Parts: sequence; structure tokens; C-alpha cells
Amino acid sequence: MNIEIENLQKLISPLPFPSTVILDTAKTVKHWFLTYKYFVIREDFTFENLPFKTCFNEVGNMSFKSFAEDKVLESIRTYWNTDFTIERIEIIAWCSEIVEKDSALFYIYDNQNICKGLYCHSLNWVKDIVPVGNGLGDFYDLEKALAEPASLIQIDKNYLIPRKKISKVKNQTYIDFLSKDEYLILDAEVGCTPTFDYYKTYIDTILIPLTKNELQYTDLHLVSDLNGELNFIWKIDNKSLTFILNNSSDYIDEEFYKKINEVLAKIKTSKLLILFRHYDFGQEYGLAYLEAKKAKKLSELFNIELM
Repeated sequence: MNIEIENLQKLISPLPFPSTVILDTAKTVKHWFLTYKYFVIREDFTFENLPFKTCFNEVGNMSFKSFAEDKVLESIRTYWNTDFTIERIEIIAWCSEIVEKDSALFYIYDNQNICKGLYCHSLNWVKDIVPVGNGLGDFYDLEKALAEPASLIQIDKNYLIPRKKISKVKNQTYIDFLSKDEYLILDAEVGCTPTFDYYKTYIDTILIPLTKNELQYTDLHLVSDLNGELNFIWKIDNKSLTFILNNSSDYIDEEFYKKINEVLAKIKTSKLLILFRHYDFGQEYGLAYLEAKKAKKLSELFNIELM
């Protein structure tokens, strides 16, 4: 069992049934799902003894947690394409205040049983699967809650878990954090096989302006373009680098950006190209030109993954 789930159940155990622990999600992630209070699910909740209403019509001694996990898992597998296999989920909390349908906070695990983070999903607004963070510890002080004297939480009402202070930087989106001239949002599918001429135009019209002309070359020349492999030489003053790229599809080879960063390193710029993804991107990706310190801060923002 996830250690955070174990700690939640430890917090719940002194509370008189069916009282539970409450998570106030306001000012966590910038999504309207996360503006409500969520009831932590006790393992022994059934449809007969829930302390809150749900969108389900089921009644009786059926386990609420197992039933809800099946419904949410079915929904996210239907409406969300991921680059990993969603093997199972563990619901930790439930909110019945979402319009028309309820929403859940849950951990996702892949087919290697690796936890992929904490997410939120509504059974009505099904296309929104919202990454919340690595876990509850990003927002809530579980250690402080566990250290509370039992007499303080053995009360006939629900217990609100203490919140952590989240830095203003960490709470930002990439749009808040990055200047407009520091990044671009691009489509991974370019609509054609990227030839030498395509790459040269891309370098001249996209990358050099993004780097404010810090990226330079004195000569680019084609060596070969055969059997899905493109080979060209980048010269800058007395230095040269060979680019060998796969061009058998209509995507830019990721190796291209690695080679561009090698060029920037030879030029000795203070910045490099950084590729990133946000949870609501489809086949888009972000391309930013940043110093290492700022790139690290970008990687620490919620919902951002560096590629």
C-alpha cells in the first residue's frame, strides 16, 4: 500500500465512524475540480454508511472504494491516451460537489506497479484527467497531522488536514513562469518528411529567432539523404558537427535538439534548448531557450514534464 494512504488510514482510525479526514484542495492545482473539499475514503465505507451523497444509485454493503475505483479506471482508460499502461488506481478521496457528477483523487500505477502520481478526474467532465502532483505531500503536512495529540482529532466531526505553504513559483503554470519570447508551443507532427531544406528553414525561422541569434552557423551542407537517414554538416567558424537524423516519418527526430544543444555548447552560450510537456498537450510540445537554473525551476512546476 502507498505510504501516504497508510498515513491517511492512521489519521482516520481514531475518528468515530463514519467521520473521516477532509482535504481542502483550494489553491493546489489551477483547475476548477480542485476548488472543493474532498472526503478521504475509509476502507470500510459501503453504500449504506457513506457520510456524503454520490452520483451512484447503488445501495447495500458493497464496498464504495472498490466500486468507485472500477468506474474511474474505466473512464480514464476510455478518455485518456498515455505513454504508459494504466494498470490500476487507488482512490484516496471523493468529492460530491462537482456539477452533476462526482470527482475522485487517486494514484495511478503502471504495469510495473510504479506510481505515476496523484490525479483528479470527474465522471461527468470525462476528458479532464488532471495531474495534481507527486502525492499529497506536495500540499498537505501529513507528518504534522500524525503528530497531533489523539485527543484533538477524536472528535465527532471530520478532521481537516493541515496545509503546507506552497511557493508562488511552484504554483505557477508555464505560461506564468516563462516570458513569451522564451518558448514556443509546437506540433510534433510537421506534416511532411523533414528533409535537409526543411531543417535549414526550421533553423533559420524558428530556432535562431528563439535564441535571439545566439545560435549561429557559417555553413550547413547536405552529405546524404538515403533510406530514411539524413546526414548533414553544421559548421561554425572552425568547428563542425555531423547531424545524422532519422527522417522516415513526419516528426522531427529528437536527436536533432540534442545536436543543436551540442552546437550551443560549442558556441558557449549560457542557455540550452529545453523540451517540455504539459498535461493538456496532445501531440504538442514546448520548446524553451533557458539557463540551467530556470530549466530546473520549470521542471518543478506542477503538470510539467521535461522531455
